[in-house]
Amino acid sequence: MNLQLSSSLQKPWARIQKGMTALPVAVLALQAVMPMAAQAIDFPDTGDRGAPSTTAGGGTRGGWCDGEMEWSENALIPMVPKNNVSTFAGDQASLWIVAAPEFSQRKAEIFVRSTQTNETVYVEETTLGDLRTESVIQVDLPALNSEGEPLLATDQSYFWEFAVICNSGAREHDYYVRGLIQPVDANAALAAQLEAATTPEEQAALYASEGIWQETLNIGVQLSDSNPELLAELLTSVGLDELLSQ
Repeated sequence: MNLQLSSSLQKPWARIQKGMTALPVAVLALQAVMPMAAQAIDFPDTGDRGAPSTTAGGGTRGGWCDGEMEWSENALIPMVPKNNVSTFAGDQASLWIVAAPEFSQRKAEIFVRSTQTNETVYVEETTLGDLRTESVIQVDLPALNSEGEPLLATDQSYFWEFAVICNSGAREHDYYVRGLIQPVDANAALAAQLEAATTPEEQAALYASEGIWQETLNIGVQLSDSNPELLAELLTSVGLDELLSQ
């Protein structure tokens, strides 16, 4: 049986970058007509680590944004592991969020603070742009802060929130998703295994075995055109089956 990615993972894709006021459409489509992946991938259950629930907001079943939008439990879906902690081993953190098209003309805010110090380390407001279909938004956090130091330190975890702003004068009506993001150091053994790996699929499996989410997901997305089953297996392993259709 071939799994197909639902329309929420079809093109166009949107990308948020620091300093931008709109989200340009990236040329990337997820097609599901390829054979099963040779390299199976299964992201482990790594515990909750005190992460918050993923979704909340000021909407009701009568609608979002004072009734302007139809209510939906899946208006925003963060692509995160079961514990809602996005780990990454590179220099720059990214977040992936499936957004409903009704949000396309709304403003949004990205907010990040340290869970250890409660210091706000990043906040940025942008406009979601004119999305034609349900789309995946990639939020790239800057690698460095204004002082030229790493934005996220490896000895800390960070609370993040992505909020769609319905009314700038009544932010309690925001619709948002949130979680934790954690930079980690790739150990020497993993680095050697990654260097010896002969395919991206092998690298993704290695990252997954170490519980490193961002790099695992990035490889799955990059290979989604040639090997969609890899991404399907990864999303299924973390309970994001709702993003897939049979």
